[in-house]
Amino acid sequence: MNAVEIKQAISYLVEDPFDKESFPFAFLEAFGNKATTITKLRKGTTNKSDVPDGILQRNNIHLLVCDEGEVGESLKALLDSPETKKQKAKYALATDGKTIEAENLVEGETLSCEFSNLADHFGFFLTLAGITTVKEIRENASGAGFCDSATPAAQPWDRMPGSPWAQARQFLSDSVRSLRPWP
Repeated sequence: MNAVEIKQAISYLVEDPFDKESFPFAFLEAFGNKATTITKLRKGTTNKSDVPDGILQRNNIHLLVCDEGEVGESLKALLDSPETKKQKAKYALATDGKTIEAENLVEGETLSCEFSNLADHFGFFLTLAGITTVKEIRENASGAGFCDSATPAAQPWDRMPGSPWAQARQFLSDSVRSLRPWP
């Protein structure tokens, strides 16, 4: 999946009524996990979590949907879980459907926001889909045309004045204009 598709899937996820049972799986599906992977996690075949009601996908993420107001404690439980480290989770995420808290265990970055604003912060989780980014792009993923569905190919770096991409775009634009016949 590309960033545009991920943002769209996360937007739909937060617009729909929150479902405590299906959220972890819908979240993972939004980042490109296949149906067979989701089914195995749902059945518990590949769920490595030692936290009650937690979902732990090896080499990926440890998630927990908790009761309202217990997000901070739930995130701490995920971070303190021996399986989080043993299974090499890259993220820990806890939510109650009102707020969401997450930590990137590789970079040490944290996220805390209202659940309804999760789509604005989808860039924080792009590595779940195998998309590597630099911090500046992750933080500005929803701006600068990065996820404008009308122009899915637009990238922030091709809009920067003076960048090689902008120079190439200008050269091509000028070349095409020079080929047009005079009116």
